[in-house]
Amino acid sequence: MQHPPSRRAADSPNPPSPGYPGYDEEVASRLTLLDFYHAWYGYRFWFIAGFVIVAVGAFVWTKFFMPKFYRSEVRFFVGEKFTPESMIGLADIKLFTGSRNDQYQAVVHSNLAEQYLLSSDLITTVTWQLKHTPEEGQPPLDICQLLGIEEQDALVREAKLVKLMRENLLQVRLSGTTGIVIYQVEMPTPMAAARYANASVRQLQRQMTQQAFSYWDEARRLYDQELERVMAERRELALRLDRLPPYDRYGPIEQERKALKEQLDVQAEQIALIRSQVELLRLATEPTAKAAAQPVKVIDWGDPPIKKSRPKTILTTILAAGLYSFVFMLGLVVAGFFTAQARRA
Repeated sequence: MQHPPSRRAADSPNPPSPGYPGYDEEVASRLTLLDFYHAWYGYRFWFIAGFVIVAVGAFVWTKFFMPKFYRSEVRFFVGEKFTPESMIGLADIKLFTGSRNDQYQAVVHSNLAEQYLLSSDLITTVTWQLKHTPEEGQPPLDICQLLGIEEQDALVREAKLVKLMRENLLQVRLSGTTGIVIYQVEMPTPMAAARYANASVRQLQRQMTQQAFSYWDEARRLYDQELERVMAERRELALRLDRLPPYDRYGPIEQERKALKEQLDVQAEQIALIRSQVELLRLATEPTAKAAAQPVKVIDWGDPPIKKSRPKTILTTILAAGLYSFVFMLGLVVAGFFTAQARRA
């Protein structure tokens, strides 16, 4: 006698062929897309209401309650090879026996500018300058207070400021292969973003100019010392010459007088040469010369931005509504699964 297949056989990986008793009921109990549609249609009011509430809530929260940040950027480039002596004509001045290029490297790269801009020294220096020595016509700007950093300990306050600026508010990137550096700063107010970005690049100019001119500043000091030494020797020779007896026409004293005069003439030429070199170095290390020959060349200074950079109101609203829709549909899938299980039971 042939018996119909059991329920276990129907649930096995290889179900029996159609025609056994209960097959039609089992097919009818399977979950289909039409079941999901009917489930969604039944909850359509709650879905639409929740969608509108989430979208409007995300829009209002982002628009009126979330902290806003504005981005200002400065574009500049750094000279690949910087030679301050090319302006004044100092190429002939040499202090050391080795090559001047070995003693003073004039190559400044953009990655060095990035290290400077993200360094804790520059961040704290610019913050102090904006608070205590603002530009003419500008009010003091307290970056720590603006960002909500209220720690009393100065070291802790600076550490939190540097960490926050590096991770969230500062960005340095290169524009392709052009060598142009784009420095971006985000602040809670447009004017603060522009002032901090411009002050940082000015401080970068001062640091890199000081590094580029450090050789010539030291050279000027060495030449001044050499000039003082030669002039002191000349004064001693002149004093020895004055102390010689006036009458000894053919004796050894006259020969010594002649040798001293020759040394004085040589030293006079040496002093004239050193003075000319000192004058060239003085011209090369003047603030105006440094400002004209600085390696950092600014293309565009930072302007106060008109629109905020973040949060993105429309994007945040779309993401919130999309996340709500995904969670709602996932709930329908779970509910449909349990419904199918209940039908089979």
